[in-house]
Amino acid sequence: MTMLALTAPPLSGKTTLARYLEHHYGFVFADHSLTLVREYVAWHNSMGWRLSTKEVYDNKEAYRKSLQEFGYQIGFNGEHQSVWWAEKTLSEWRKYPVGTSIVFDSVRDVYLADYLSDLGFKLVRIVIGGALRRQRAESLGRDYADIEQSVLARSDLERASFPVDITLFGHLPLEQQAHSLAVQFALGEYH
Repeated sequence: MTMLALTAPPLSGKTTLARYLEHHYGFVFADHSLTLVREYVAWHNSMGWRLSTKEVYDNKEAYRKSLQEFGYQIGFNGEHQSVWWAEKTLSEWRKYPVGTSIVFDSVRDVYLADYLSDLGFKLVRIVIGGALRRQRAESLGRDYADIEQSVLARSDLERASFPVDITLFGHLPLEQQAHSLAVQFALGEYH
């Protein structure tokens, strides 16, 4: 069993890599962002809004600032309740047979990094330059300046610094990133 937890700034390819590992290596994808989005949508809809999880999730970059603030309000980020939220994200994986590999997307603070490390997760940082992130934002029709402004507003969250077990380079093809993990952690056969 391999337990990986990904960390990187927005538009670095964390979710894309997690989905690749899910589809090609049989990992369970524990999507921590989806946990937050579901709570965000449920709360807003309880106040009379009409949001869908798909709408917010598919447009995370447009909702980033609001999601960040909401995350702090409910304790999703930070020392006191982040472990509870992590367990909520991990609950689906815990339904699988013991030994099922998992990729957790994404680690945003040192408290969560420490907790996942204590559980046996290997922390994986994806490093990528701003120019490529800008290009990705533009290809998605997103305003890179707004994304960077949100990152700077919460640099403690979006640019958290903690030790990792392996560093991947986000400019490399997805297959090469996955292969690096396969070599490092003996992921097994490609599906």
